[in-house]
Amino acid sequence: MGWSRRPNAPDPDPDANGGDNPLADNIRLNRSRRQTPTEPLDSDRSGSIFDQQTVVDTNFSGRSEARKQRQMGGSFSTQQLGTWAADPNNSRKLWTIGGVALGILLLIALFSLYNRMGNSAASDDAAAPFASQEAVIGGPLLNQEPVASAAPELGTAPEPVPNVPKSDPAQPPAPGGAFVVTGTATEGLFLRRDHVVDPGNILGTLPEGTRVQDLGQEFDDGTRKWRQVRTEQFGDGWVAADYLQPAQ
Repeated sequence: MGWSRRPNAPDPDPDANGGDNPLADNIRLNRSRRQTPTEPLDSDRSGSIFDQQTVVDTNFSGRSEARKQRQMGGSFSTQQLGTWAADPNNSRKLWTIGGVALGILLLIALFSLYNRMGNSAASDDAAAPFASQEAVIGGPLLNQEPVASAAPELGTAPEPVPNVPKSDPAQPPAPGGAFVVTGTATEGLFLRRDHVVDPGNILGTLPEGTRVQDLGQEFDDGTRKWRQVRTEQFGDGWVAADYLQPAQ
């Protein structure tokens, strides 16, 4: 069974006017597609193939340039920094940042210096009482020669204690003979290893009324006279001659 042609439809005329021929558009499209082998691709007056190739090349070049810009932007470039700093607004930003950083550094330095000065002053104040105590009490005495004390040689304490006899003793007796410790009340008299006032050379304490034997040696240190005696309990030593009286 076949299709019958319309009885009244005329044959299409290729040369007919496009407005009268309904297939004119298809005919022109087929003509544009049929080109001779020797005709170049860009000879098409419509320029469709050439324009498409140009667009492709342009897009590829644009993507390559964009990729290159991204790669350059990811790395540090002094030229870019110089260009950025050349802008007046950016220069003011740099100066502001630098000023703030410098101010912070100065504040840190001043704070550190203040703390250092405070610690030094505190250490000096803490050491001052010890230094003064050493200077007044113990320091100078370590480097000075022993000085004879004007206090009587009494035996109630390691150091000589002032003691005024009840009655002024007479002149020190002449060397030689027996003597008795007197004028010390209940305190007694120190017997020393030598005639220097030093707590380390005390041999013992002679109570009031102790009998001693004079050995004939005397020494005057400018403050008192010393006499060398012999005792039964402590042996030989030196005592203050002011507290010796001849034995009866």
